[in-house]
Amino acid sequence: MKKKKEDIQNETSNQCIISELCTTSPVFVKPGMTPREIVNAVRSLKGVCFTSVGMRDAGQSDFKNRHRIYDLKTLAPYYNNMGLFSAETHGGARWHVGIMNRREDPFEECQILRETMPNVMLQTLIRETNLWGYRPYPKNVIEYAVSKVDIDVWRCFSFLNDVRNMRTVAEVVMKRGRLFEPTISFTVADWTTNEYYLKVVQDMIDLCGGTDEIVLCIKDMAGVGNVTRIYSIIDAIKQKYPDLIVNYHRHITDGLAIPALLSAAK
Repeated sequence: MKKKKEDIQNETSNQCIISELCTTSPVFVKPGMTPREIVNAVRSLKGVCFTSVGMRDAGQSDFKNRHRIYDLKTLAPYYNNMGLFSAETHGGARWHVGIMNRREDPFEECQILRETMPNVMLQTLIRETNLWGYRPYPKNVIEYAVSKVDIDVWRCFSFLNDVRNMRTVAEVVMKRGRLFEPTISFTVADWTTNEYYLKVVQDMIDLCGGTDEIVLCIKDMAGVGNVTRIYSIIDAIKQKYPDLIVNYHRHITDGLAIPALLSAAK
């Protein structure tokens, strides 16, 4: 079936808009910067910056990772123009769902997104020794896998906050000159006091050799931290480690995600 002239004109117009979006991003950090350069750029900001987890986490939690590479490629130019710190496009369950269900290559996906959103740092979520799978892998497998994936920001968590399990991933990521983001698995319980989390943070800082080349993430994956609790933990961390960059990530379990994010930003 032949396309109408106006349809062709509309397609051309849309392509021009996307092309323009690809070249007008308000960039303050970008792929290729060293971890120290990234941290210094964020420290110099008068305000907060944003990581979008729409492509990976929202796609996984709300849409069961059904979005194909084509869908993300269509959105990528708009992401490229948002002035993001990073975009989580990779990791979690997206890796194995892509291979098993969508029949897509996760390495090709990274390459396509790199080309279509060149101003945005790509981010992955990695489960320390479990990588993107569901069981612990040997050290040589971890080293090989982490060294082969073209990702800028590595958000790494241990669901039990056992920082020792992050060591191999941290060593490979930092040796490659990529940004390592050690991550607290946050929950609310009698024993998860500020003192407990400060000890975890100290272990992470010791692992990474200081605060100048890392970003700390607080991963409230169940969305259980109320406004007061989130303010309290971030205030405690910033009081003890004023130069540490803190990223707060939250799911919308209780409908209070935006107030909690605002509380974290204070």
